[in-house]
Amino acid sequence: MVCNQYNTGFQISDWEKEFLEKLSISSPTFCSACRHQQRLAWRNERSLYKSVCSKTGKSIISMYAPAKNLTVYASDVWWGDGWDARDYGSDFDFNRPFFEQFAELQKLVPKIPLFNLKGENSNYCNITEITKNCYLCFGSQNTKDSYYSTFDFNSKNSCDVYWVDHSELLYECIDCNRCFNVQHAQYSQGCNDSAFLFDCRNCEKCLACVGLREKKYHILNQSYSKEVYEQKIKEYALNTRSGRERMKQEFQKFRLKFPHRGAWIVNSEECTGNNIVQGKNCVNCFDVDGPARDFKDTIIAGLNSKDAISCDHIGVSEIQYENMSSVWSNTCAFSMYLRSSNNIWYSESINNSDHLFGCTQMKRAKYCILNKQYSKEDYFNLKSRSDPFGIFNH
Repeated sequence: MVCNQYNTGFQISDWEKEFLEKLSISSPTFCSACRHQQRLAWRNERSLYKSVCSKTGKSIISMYAPAKNLTVYASDVWWGDGWDARDYGSDFDFNRPFFEQFAELQKLVPKIPLFNLKGENSNYCNITEITKNCYLCFGSQNTKDSYYSTFDFNSKNSCDVYWVDHSELLYECIDCNRCFNVQHAQYSQGCNDSAFLFDCRNCEKCLACVGLREKKYHILNQSYSKEVYEQKIKEYALNTRSGRERMKQEFQKFRLKFPHRGAWIVNSEECTGNNIVQGKNCVNCFDVDGPARDFKDTIIAGLNSKDAISCDHIGVSEIQYENMSSVWSNTCAFSMYLRSSNNIWYSESINNSDHLFGCTQMKRAKYCILNKQYSKEDYFNLKSRSDPFGIFNH
């Protein structure tokens, strides 16, 4: 295949061809990198704006800029029963392109300002669930008292972290889990009361160490007694900015002395990419936290998911193609922001729904096209005719 944008060749595996045939989807005309850019263009994760609810006039924080003149409801209003997205439904016009009609519908239907579920005192967070006392956290879940962090899971009292899990009191850490009171660490697990770590496991009271396992009172990978260790820690003056900057520079040079893994692929089989844990048959995938299997060109995904191609930010889902931000959903394609929904095509912001085509901002809906309600029989008949590429047979 040749990418329509860059005119470069890309391959489609036999498994991918079989996957597309099962869904009656034609082969892609853009390479995986281009499709990834197209998906991420729809995920405004961190640009927040001060706005007002279009229905109540209440001040809200929104991911939609007021200058766009979109209808945005406060979260409690959007989730409430005082309105129905099906009231904005329209008939399909076979004399006009589908995407033109869908774009008009997207601008018309009221939008939810933030995907911030079950948040308490966390008004400036987006795409999060169960947060308390958090500020500017994104993509996080079960997080408490944390700030300026992304993908912070089951943790609390942390700041400036990325992809940490089951941890507490972390600062500037990346890809760490089960850590306590750790600063400036990466790829470390089960470590406590330490700083400047890389690829360490179950270490305690260590400073500027690389690749250690179950060690204590180490500085630059050298062992010390408790008394000498504590004295040297005082001499480094890590409680000052200058001392911390000196250690940061020293640690960067020290870290380069060690062999580095070509890819962080752990407990996985037949996988390519990076940052993959408990994966099987995951090809060209990144940041996959399994169990996960049969993925291709998929980024930030896992959590008991399988059969996904060209997706971003998915979890506990199956049979996903060209989706962005999909959880607890099955058999969906060309859609974004899906939650607990099945058989969704070309849709946006769908919750607890089934069999939708070209819909937006729907919850608890079934058999709708362009947000208009149909009977089951009429839905499938019209869907087969209105499909923009004529590729679905369901």
